[in-house]
Amino acid sequence: MKHFDSNKITEKYIISPDGRTVAYDDNGDRASNRIVVFYSGTLSVGVADLSSKYLTERGIHYIAPTMPGYGETSEPLSGVSFLRTVASDLTAILQDLHPNTKDLELYICGGSFGTIIAQMIYGAEADIFPAADQIKGMLLLAAFPPAKCSRDPVKANFNWMKYMTWGNWIMVGPPSRIWPLGALTTSAFSSLIASKVRTKSDSEMFIKQAIFDIMDIQEKERYNTWRENQGLSENYLVESMASMNRRSVAKSLWALKNGGDIIHGNWYENGAMLEDKLNVFQKRYVLVVAGESDTATPMKWNEYTAKFYPNSKLKRLPGSHIASLFHMEQIWKDFMEFDSFHDELEK
Repeated sequence: MKHFDSNKITEKYIISPDGRTVAYDDNGDRASNRIVVFYSGTLSVGVADLSSKYLTERGIHYIAPTMPGYGETSEPLSGVSFLRTVASDLTAILQDLHPNTKDLELYICGGSFGTIIAQMIYGAEADIFPAADQIKGMLLLAAFPPAKCSRDPVKANFNWMKYMTWGNWIMVGPPSRIWPLGALTTSAFSSLIASKVRTKSDSEMFIKQAIFDIMDIQEKERYNTWRENQGLSENYLVESMASMNRRSVAKSLWALKNGGDIIHGNWYENGAMLEDKLNVFQKRYVLVVAGESDTATPMKWNEYTAKFYPNSKLKRLPGSHIASLFHMEQIWKDFMEFDSFHDELEK
């Protein structure tokens, strides 16, 4: 039985070309040219403590960067966009781990808020992310919708904020857009959230209330089955997620306070839109996975996101915000073997 040990942190650090610290974790074969990059969500840091049997057996290198402003990763420099910062950070990580590999296969993935970063990288031009032409596909778990990234009137007019929870509505919805009230509200709300995850006991209570208490009986059974199959102790996931929460805001609240600006900002560079990137996107594929009862990233968001991208499919799962976690081995198979999964869905 594996117990969570907060003293066994396997995080790594590099200094980016702009002099910032970039934190990440990884597992798998560093000699492999097949690389999965996974961005986690709000109040988190990059961790790779639970390896996937599917990815490991196929020699795939798994990298989990920590987004700017969380944990040990420095916030963006003044005047540098969030997009260029995350692209530069990933470039630095790849150059450090795979300096002599020119034939990489990159699979860009994200969960919850991390799906925003994944979509930014997925749509980045080569002058921003040099390895852009090596991206093969994108996996989005509990997706945030790219609702401001298309000129198509139908896509551009999707009222995604209509489906927000009140907490998201305050943090990244209309109130966060009103100056100066929005900045004051976001700052106060960020401080309130951070205060709930400062200590071990408080952060574990926060995770239980936010994630586990809202599960129905069936999802709790799926969680326990998954946990037992993974050989994890009863509180492993709670302790692990709570530790991520604490580490994420231990140094700075920048990422929390700027979440709204990131969401409502330019996901692409120089005003580019989906229509400018279709030639590239049509050569790749996208899998969106969503929990049927997720309120944090509602099904409407995921349905929109799946329709937004070419060669995209939506996989629906029973459960709430972390429903995908209990099905990850199958999800990795579906994603990495997308062509056969696509054919199965089309039957």
